Amino acid sequence: MGGAAGALAAPGQAVAVRVWPGGGVSVETLWDLHLGLGIHDTHHDTQRDAHPHAMPRAVDAVFGPEDTSLVLDRQANQATPTAGPSQDGHTYSSHAITATRLNQPAGSTSPSPWVIIQADGVRIVDASRASAGPLVAVLAAGIPAPHQLKAVDLMLMPAHADAQQLAALAQHLAPRIAVLAPGSGVDQVGSAAVVVIGHNTVAVSAGQAHTGTRWVQPNDQPWAMPAALAQAFERKEAANAASQAVFAPLSIAQMDFVPGNGTHTPRWNPEHMDATERLFFSRIYHSVDPEIPVMDQRPKQMPDQYTPAHPQWIGAEEARHMQRTQAYSRRFAYLLEAPPTVPDTPASIRRNRLFKNPLELLALMHRHYGEHTAHVKKKMALDHWPAQ
Repeated sequence: MGGAAGALAAPGQAVAVRVWPGGGVSVETLWDLHLGLGIHDTHHDTQRDAHPHAMPRAVDAVFGPEDTSLVLDRQANQATPTAGPSQDGHTYSSHAITATRLNQPAGSTSPSPWVIIQADGVRIVDASRASAGPLVAVLAAGIPAPHQLKAVDLMLMPAHADAQQLAALAQHLAPRIAVLAPGSGVDQVGSAAVVVIGHNTVAVSAGQAHTGTRWVQPNDQPWAMPAALAQAFERKEAANAASQAVFAPLSIAQMDFVPGNGTHTPRWNPEHMDATERLFFSRIYHSVDPEIPVMDQRPKQMPDQYTPAHPQWIGAEEARHMQRTQAYSRRFAYLLEAPPTVPDTPASIRRNRLFKNPLELLALMHRHYGEHTAHVKKKMALDHWPAQ
């Protein structure tokens, strides 16, 4: 399963926008950062479905009604994220989520309803808690300035808006994707039909062609995974969790240990395992929803050709990366409900027919994690294994 390493969370990676009861929204990224909006408590109803190995948790930070800016970030090798107002001169990682409230016109005493969220190159406008009529009026008056709301990938529309108001908002902002509130009662905007989806998640990524606004209406409940699929996911995640536990305590020297028998360093193994799962799942997800790009981040197969993608990462960060992959696969798993024929895969996989459907793919990943973890344990038992 050879290949070239790719960018980790460069612009273009899929961002999940999820709608929750009470009008709350979360924005979730490949780096597994979760920003909440319209949520007054980080332990609101935004927890993921409970399952034993994916560490369900609530959002990492909330952008509140009085906030003017917020940056949610976590640097590599740091165990927990940080969140706070944007600071000039501060260096943030490429994985940061930023939220900014646009300024109100002079003399206004209420907070601006316009919030701009940016993550992995995606530009989101949240106006879901505003009144539609005044928004249309201020846009018609050129407030805010048009350049402040340009190139919108996704817009969360006001909860109470009729088709005419929605059409006016879309005419001014031209979002690629417009998300209506659950139960909006609007089934068509102009000549475009509103697509109703049976769960609370919409995927969006940067760099997509704009061919007209796509209107979608999610509900406020997560997708319920069928029992057989849930069991297969949990088995895969259990094998992944066991593998994380092996890598998490390792130092950089141990991760880059070169065995004397010509085999790979320990670091190659999590890179290979992660990239394999991301490639296979992203191919299936992309075939159903083109907003989710294919990720081919596979390291070179042969030890003498391998260059670490992130040589500065300690074992704990490689383990967190493994967990991010599990979160990614589960985040968009609703696309597995009725997938088409498994799309084109690398020649070695087509030749060996290792899987034909999601359950077979999950079983393959379960075995894959166990096999590579066993390889690394053997390296750790060698006489010349570094003590620290």
